[in-house]
Formats: sequence, structure tokens, C-alpha cells
Amino acid sequence: MVRATTLAFLAATTCLSTRALAPESLAPFSKPPHPAAMPLEPADCAVLASARRAALGSHAIFAAELEPSPPAPQLVERCRDLLVACWHGVDRPELLSSAFAFSSPARVRGRVSLDAAAFRAACASLELRDALWAGATPAFYGFAADPLDAATVTFLVRGARDRAAPPRLGSMSFDAADRVTALTLGKPLVDAPTAERDAPPPPPPPRRGLATRVRALFAAP
Repeated sequence: MVRATTLAFLAATTCLSTRALAPESLAPFSKPPHPAAMPLEPADCAVLASARRAALGSHAIFAAELEPSPPAPQLVERCRDLLVACWHGVDRPELLSSAFAFSSPARVRGRVSLDAAAFRAACASLELRDALWAGATPAFYGFAADPLDAATVTFLVRGARDRAAPPRLGSMSFDAADRVTALTLGKPLVDAPTAERDAPPPPPPPRRGLATRVRALFAAP
């Protein structure tokens, strides 16, 4: 009798615990789904995309607060005077600082950089002109002041007769007396692809073993 009573009590306890742990009984206490698992509406996607673009635009690598400003007129005039002197082979020593330096990817007198004396000699002999603008007459434009250095003026140069050629970037730096301390004429800003560089490499030649040479020897002409 005691054994039957004990078994009945255990069965009732098991039944109650099973009902207590049923999923429908736990529904009021279950956690809501994570927001990342819920689908976003198109309006929410647009808001997130706009916020991401704003965050990227204010990244530390962008100097958004440095607005471009026109260069000082006297510096632009000095730039033009020196460029005209380079084109016509006129020696203008009063435009250059004693610490003047010239640099360009094009070699002038076998060098890519010149001091003041070598630069003046290369200008007077038109060696600089022939090295930089042998193909076409240059067209200089886009003079602008460097927001981080008011003593530096940047500009673009392109062949006047070859509008399809990529522009080149140039710059001049000046001292306190408005004399040029540095002149740079860089390489093309856009390196246009060519068919030769885009073409795949040629396949390697076939290996000429003994059997290949024997077949070639007895092949009909």
C-alpha cells in the first residue's frame, strides 16, 4: 500500500513539473527577438545609409574645413614669369632664390633634379623646354593656393594641341621675398591603359622533344 502511494505521488509531481515547463507557460517570460534579426524597412535602410555617408565624410583623413582659396596675385604672376622664361629660354635670375631646386620625372641633362645654376643654364639653352615639352606646346591652368601652405601654388599643365593627353601637376614654392624656392613638374595624373599592357602574356613556346624533332624532320614540305 505504501509502495503504491509513493508511485502515485511521484507521477503527480512529474506531471506538474512537465506542465510548469511547457513552452506556452514560458511564453510570457521569453526574450524578444534581437533587433538585428528583424527585417529593416526601406526608410530605415535609407536613414542608415545617410548616416554612414555622413560618418565617412567627416573622417579624420579628410580636411573638410580647409576650403580652397585663390592664390595671391603676385605669386601667380611670378609663376607665369618663370614658366614663360622656361618656354622662351630667357634667364631670369631675379625670380629664383639662392636655395632654388627643380625636380621632374623627365631627365634634364641626365638628372631629375637641378640646382639654380644648372636650371638657369638648361632654360637658356632650351634643354629644359625640349625635355619637358618636346611633343606639344604646353597649356598651364588651374592655379590654386595650397590650404596648408600659403607660400605654395599648384597648377596643371597639358599639351595645348593634345587635349586627350593626361594633365600634369606642377607646383612652385616661394620665400618671404616672393622668390621661387622650388619648382616641380610631375608625371601625368592619369596613366591611361594601353592595349599592349592590357593584352595577356603570350603562351610559352611548345617543348621540342626528340619525337617532335623527328616528326618535323620527316614532315612533307
